[in-house]
Amino acid sequence: MKRLIRKAEIDYNQFLDNLLNSTRFSNSEVDSVISNNPNCVFSGEVYRALYFDEVDMEYALKQSEKIADTKDAKTLTGYVISELISIDNSYQSFSKNMDGIEFFHKSELSHNSSSRVIIKINATNGLDVNLLVNKYKDKVDYAEFSEFSSENEVLVKFNDIYEIIDDSEIYEKIKELINN
Repeated sequence: MKRLIRKAEIDYNQFLDNLLNSTRFSNSEVDSVISNNPNCVFSGEVYRALYFDEVDMEYALKQSEKIADTKDAKTLTGYVISELISIDNSYQSFSKNMDGIEFFHKSELSHNSSSRVIIKINATNGLDVNLLVNKYKDKVDYAEFSEFSSENEVLVKFNDIYEIIDDSEIYEKIKELINN
């Protein structure tokens, strides 16, 4: 005799609220949402702006100077960025295009930090948050979550394969720190 195993019901309102409020979720939670919503899967290039304050950059610069044994700002920029970026293979928010990055950059969330770097990765099996919101718009607080469409947000596992798209703000800050 076969026993039926009932899947746990996902509270999409809570899931999206956690995402909106930058609450971390487990990989298994996001994996569950993706497996229950295959029409919301995204694969392709995605972008993320990472913001770093001066204290973190100064520490990373000191560590990088020990490794690189140079005072060349361009060389040190790469070392500093790799020192600052934390990769833990967890789901992170990315944008499907640069418009989403700029939309976020104009928000108050990004102005607490001094410098940003923009990276790009090739996503596979990511969660298109806007498609998810639209799919459940009758079951969630649609007005509250509509901003996800402006950011073109996708949840993607962040691994160690990324390309730096723009490091000019970090480079300028490193030049300044080296000369002080």
